[in-house]
Amino acid sequence: MTAQIQNTPSRHLAFISLALGFLVIWTAVLAGVLVSRTLKDEACAKETTRVFHSHEDVGKIIFALGHELVSTVDWMLSTTNKSDVDNIIVTWKITNSVMSKIKEDSMDRWVASIISMLDTLQERLTVFRESISDAKSNPLSTVKFYLDLCDWILQRCFLLDYTGQHLPIPNLPYTLFVRGMAQRFGELALGTIYVKSDIPINKSEFFKLRTGSEELMEASFHFTPRARTKWMELQEQEPGVQKVMTAVVEDILSSSSLKGQKELANNYLDCVKEQIAMLLLTKEVLNASLSSWVERLSQRSHNTLAFHMSIAIVAVVAVILCLVVTSCSCSYLSRGQPDVEKHNSQMPYSVLEKSVLSSNMKPQC
Repeated sequence: MTAQIQNTPSRHLAFISLALGFLVIWTAVLAGVLVSRTLKDEACAKETTRVFHSHEDVGKIIFALGHELVSTVDWMLSTTNKSDVDNIIVTWKITNSVMSKIKEDSMDRWVASIISMLDTLQERLTVFRESISDAKSNPLSTVKFYLDLCDWILQRCFLLDYTGQHLPIPNLPYTLFVRGMAQRFGELALGTIYVKSDIPINKSEFFKLRTGSEELMEASFHFTPRARTKWMELQEQEPGVQKVMTAVVEDILSSSSLKGQKELANNYLDCVKEQIAMLLLTKEVLNASLSSWVERLSQRSHNTLAFHMSIAIVAVVAVILCLVVTSCSCSYLSRGQPDVEKHNSQMPYSVLEKSVLSSNMKPQC
């Protein structure tokens, strides 16, 4: 009887441990599900960071090509000897250095698509630069070449559904801004041709680029208020830029009486430089805003993964502990049962008889 009483707490402990074990097992399963989902979010955050850096590199390339476009058109209209490329070669070196730096960074981040694109881009630029001294080359074909080159880069690198995954990446505002920036450079190049030469430009193409750049950049600013604020501040700091740009647009729409005037050309070229500086500063603000967003996303995913992993580890340890306690209790019970039977078999017959008789006795009144 004493052994049975001693085994009762062990039996209760075994049942309690087993029940807690099942409960903790369910907790561990739920924690495992959370960890698996968080691992997917972590992988998505890493892919988001990689794609954002790729888009940032593309923005640098587009800006360098746009600056080279405007500088090349200005050089072609300013020089009579196209074989003298000493003035424009400085701009080419700047573009080459930008692409070389991006290529090094892309190799560190293992972005194979950017590396292969840069190789093709450098080949096409080399061929074009060698043919720019040809007497048959003209500024309009130069504008078309650079715009087609920018469109090729954007179509290849800016995908809203990147690698088949809908990533929570701010590639939409960045794509809109860079596309608008490329069209703005095309507008500035055509405007330079208009004010510095008698070459007729395609007015519909000019207004298409102007309207498209304004709409795309405005749509981009809808997602990034800081970039909009910076752009408006820069416009307010240089009110003369907008006046000259508006005067050129109105002249293109009306009589073209200002076409080819030297004074207007000088003012317009100064405004072009200011516009390029504004685009660069606004792009940097946009980069900073989106980069902070991506960093917060990555940090939040990392913290969530660490929290869920800690829950899963604690749950697994609790399951192991419950199983150990249950196993020990069951082992103790299995060892205690033969001892009880042995104790009963060794009891004298008289004692057993007395216990049986005492159990059959009825109380007397």
